[in-house]
Amino acid sequence: MFECLDRFSQELATRFTAMENISSTFHIVQPKFLIKGSVENELEQVVEKLNLVYGDFDKEKLCKEVYRLQRHVSATTRNTATEEAASWSAKKMFEFIIRWDFTESLPNICLILQYFLTISVSVASCERSFSKLKLIKNYLRSTMTEERLASLAILSIERKAASVLDFDDVINKFSALKARTQNLKCL
Repeated sequence: MFECLDRFSQELATRFTAMENISSTFHIVQPKFLIKGSVENELEQVVEKLNLVYGDFDKEKLCKEVYRLQRHVSATTRNTATEEAASWSAKKMFEFIIRWDFTESLPNICLILQYFLTISVSVASCERSFSKLKLIKNYLRSTMTEERLASLAILSIERKAASVLDFDDVINKFSALKARTQNLKCL
């Protein structure tokens, strides 16, 4: 029992440590930092972390964009709303930039926000793919070849696209083919 709890605790700590590393890399896009922070002190470290992983961001341009965003937020919201804006999520900050059409004046911040907002989605979809694969393997364990397993995994992951297929139409097109060993490309 204690081994199970210890393992659970270790896994949670590992997961949160990884998320904390990501959060520290993207510290610049946290609304609290963008709206209230003095960017020059921390910007160099944050830009170095971002450049290691995601490419070439210019510190001076990014600093100017942060100051521009601070002015945009204070101009479009009242003083009390600026305090509220500091507690926004990164998604809400990105929605604010898009709604007020600041994307052209803040291209680097938009790019960093897009990177940040898609990280958790890509991680979750990967985990979902593996869980689907596990379900399929458990269900048809004994008679499964690797090719069939991969095909079933794709069908299960892309079930929305597969659900709109008309199976009678697919069967009719396949039966009309002369060679039975042809690959089904685009029916």
